[in-house]
Amino acid sequence: MALRGLPRKIMILLRVFVQARQVDTDSLRPLVASMVSARRESMFDYEEKLLTKVVKLEFEISDLKKKVGEVDAIRKEFTQMQSNHGGGTYVRWGRTSCPGNGTETVYKGYVCGSYYTHKGAAANFLCLPETPEWGHYNDKTVNDSAFVYGGEYQLNNRESDHGFFGNIHQQDPHCAVCRTSRKSVLMIPAKLKCFDGWTMEYNGYLVAGSTLHDASTEYICLDGKPEVVPGKGENQNGKLMFLTEARCGSLQCPPYINGRELTCAVCSR
Repeated sequence: MALRGLPRKIMILLRVFVQARQVDTDSLRPLVASMVSARRESMFDYEEKLLTKVVKLEFEISDLKKKVGEVDAIRKEFTQMQSNHGGGTYVRWGRTSCPGNGTETVYKGYVCGSYYTHKGAAANFLCLPETPEWGHYNDKTVNDSAFVYGGEYQLNNRESDHGFFGNIHQQDPHCAVCRTSRKSVLMIPAKLKCFDGWTMEYNGYLVAGSTLHDASTEYICLDGKPEVVPGKGENQNGKLMFLTEARCGSLQCPPYINGRELTCAVCSR
């Protein structure tokens, strides 16, 4: 009797049964045939169900891939929206361009402000663009107006000694308005490096107007490698930049040192 198509254990049990009972093998043929058929049908059902599950999983994987692609597209769009609508701006005083660290140059221009002897004048420095646009105007000067003058470096012969700058005394300074994708921008006086987690935009020296002059002023961070407006350099004064020194007394010395020029760093996060 052919027993092919049955598991090995069942074949052994059938042989033992036939030998023990002395059963005619021909009488077992229908039983064996039905068992083989049932096994084949069972295997077919199993394979069919397995194939169905595999096909179903492939469709589910395909759908998941599409959803992952949609999520990635949404994430990229959200990142782009943050880049377009978020971020911070700052002025890089003394330079015509912005650092290449995720920033863009909005425009470059000239450092300007109030005249250094005018009482009651505006205190802040301005970065005027190179190409002004005019509205209504009257070119006749009016003395009770607010005035804007060009800026000048006033470094009092400290360009070359002690390694400060090149020969830029009484030269006219440039400026650049920068935009960074990072939201917070901070000018830190008396530091050349940023704190942990912050990105360096630029560093240099703290400058302001002189205490001997009448006009109000503010502290700004002049880039450590300042540029000048070409073809200028006459001593016409205007909004003047002086290096800022520490003065001991109420200022804690040490760590600060009397008479030493203060540094600065502009950082973003």
